Amino acid sequence: MPKLLRTIRTSGKVGSVAFNPKGDFIGAACEDGAKIWETKTGSLYQSLPLLNENTGLFRRFFAKTRAFSVSFSPDGDKLATGNYDHNVAVWNLRDKMAPMIFKGHRDCVTKVQFVAADCLFSYGNRDKSVRIWDTSTGICRNNFPVTGWGAGMAVSSDGKTIAVGDCIENIFTLYDAADGRPIRTLSKSQRMGGLKGSCGVAFSPNGSIVITGMWDGTMKLWETETGTCLQTLAGHKSGLCHLAFSPDGRHILTASLDGTVRLWNCDSSSEVHRFNGQDFACAVCFSPCGNLGAISNLKGYIQVWDLGSPKNVRPGINAKKR
Repeated sequence: MPKLLRTIRTSGKVGSVAFNPKGDFIGAACEDGAKIWETKTGSLYQSLPLLNENTGLFRRFFAKTRAFSVSFSPDGDKLATGNYDHNVAVWNLRDKMAPMIFKGHRDCVTKVQFVAADCLFSYGNRDKSVRIWDTSTGICRNNFPVTGWGAGMAVSSDGKTIAVGDCIENIFTLYDAADGRPIRTLSKSQRMGGLKGSCGVAFSPNGSIVITGMWDGTMKLWETETGTCLQTLAGHKSGLCHLAFSPDGRHILTASLDGTVRLWNCDSSSEVHRFNGQDFACAVCFSPCGNLGAISNLKGYIQVWDLGSPKNVRPGINAKKR
């Protein structure tokens, strides 16, 4: 049975959340930049504010300094945020200097994801583009348009495949990261009354499975290589805004507009635990060991949960693909 370990509170809304590679720190995208806390104590370790270039002053959300997404590099030395001001910020956590600012997106950057120490993907759901950055030089390696609006983006762990969702048409498209070529469309269903917002999408750790969150509250697990639907998990009463695979691919955390976060077992296609009272939950993640889970909330706090020992988990669908 999952147990709430601590609640980390901060001022303003909290967007995405992520553990660093060792699991001893938690980073979050906040209204005034990024913040890092110690996982064990919940103490604030580092505040990384975004600089308003026009005035030279540190400003909050209404000065367009809000961060939407956060990602640690695999070596833990860097942290990146995708921001309201259309830019990507990358901090070197060792020297604690001002961040490098990567420009090119024409609207908000709603997702960033490291796949290597010097390779960062960024996605703008309004300018409908993906950019691939060399974080050692700040050079954009590639830039290509994608379909979809207001939906999620995920990159496979090897950096070769990108998944992008379109919450208006309820489709999810896979792209070749080398040239931006569409590979296949995973799903297409009836439009849900023109709803707008975020649809979650995530790759399994080995990249063989893609999970997509639908507006009717269901999740679908797809084989990346063939586009075959392997499973449909049902239970949520409203659209899914964020999903995350456990590091071993055996469990999934989901955050929904129905006010719940849920933990699922892939092998049994069943709900393991329901976290109620999550009306404003917007992102979820697992720790690198898979024994902890974090839930970020637009009310300005992060919950850290003990999910139990991974040793007690049955093998899941991703384990069969190894």
